[in-house]
Amino acid sequence: MARSNYEILGLREGAGEREVQQAFRRLALMYHSDRGGDEEKFKEIKRAYDGLRAGRARESPPPGPGGDDSAESARRNTELAREVAREMREAESWAASLVAAGSTGTRLFGSRTLGEIELERRPNGVLSIKGNVMAGSLRYDGPITVSGAITSPTRGAEPTEITAAVGDFRVPDAVPNRYRIENGAQITAENGNIVAGNVFGKKRRVSDPGGRVGVYTTVEHRTRLSAPNGTVTVAAAAGTVGLSALRVEAHTLRDDVQVDARDIAIGGPSITHDVSLRVRAGGTLRFMEAGSILGLSDDASVSAEGGGAVSLRELKVKRIRDTDPSHAGDATLVGSGHVITHATLLALASRPPLASRLRGLARRRR
Repeated sequence: MARSNYEILGLREGAGEREVQQAFRRLALMYHSDRGGDEEKFKEIKRAYDGLRAGRARESPPPGPGGDDSAESARRNTELAREVAREMREAESWAASLVAAGSTGTRLFGSRTLGEIELERRPNGVLSIKGNVMAGSLRYDGPITVSGAITSPTRGAEPTEITAAVGDFRVPDAVPNRYRIENGAQITAENGNIVAGNVFGKKRRVSDPGGRVGVYTTVEHRTRLSAPNGTVTVAAAAGTVGLSALRVEAHTLRDDVQVDARDIAIGGPSITHDVSLRVRAGGTLRFMEAGSILGLSDDASVSAEGGGAVSLRELKVKRIRDTDPSHAGDATLVGSGHVITHATLLALASRPPLASRLRGLARRRR
């Protein structure tokens, strides 16, 4: 039995226009191909939305064979990204005019297809963005808050870049609301902090640019958060992410995450082998988890500015008393928030790898 357009959007029969718009925005965010979603599912959702806007309660039929293909889909997605990017440029100009005038205001911007976002400049100078940001760039001379998810077009057209030139960039209540920053979006707080929830990048396999049949290459969409004069705080970062700041605080790091900061604090027990941590001169590294450290991969890379890299295993087996004779007990450098200094990392990186030292010890025993 065919489903009604209301059922496809997860709505009760006769739902109002605002409910229909909200349902479409939510589902489009989940299933649009630019977010790595199900293209056919998105088409079904879009047909249902268009049908309800046209007054049809039943689902309109899908296009026939040849009505759509990957090339046409790519063209359409690029046009959608450009439409949103034009709106973002207009939003940036509108916000700048309010800053210049010292005024406040509220206005809607966005795509007729993918939904609108609401921008509000508040009396305290904060630019509030409500809704899902999907493409284009915006720079604002003040703090920014985003109540929604942030993504970037998969195909590279009009990437999402948001910059708070002064003050913090925040995504309030990001984890409970499942507001993600993902798919290659770039967030910068030039003179403030970044507070976000879960951050995800993406890698996708594409056909060989040279046209060789059966040969593929990997395209990387690294999501980057940068606070050169502040702190970046996230819950989980996974799947091709870069975090750069004076200080980075994160709970979980998985699948090709690069962290570059003066001070780094890891709150949870999970780091995978392809994570790299770089501590800048004069900085520190801390692992806050007090319990098991088995989830911290031995092969994750830790380096100190001006020196080489060591595996995380080097830190996990090193006792605090080995670097600080005044310390009593058998606690290791990793865990319970112990401060590992840049100088300690430099000293460890200058030693031969642990495996080489163990082999040398074995030879001497023979």
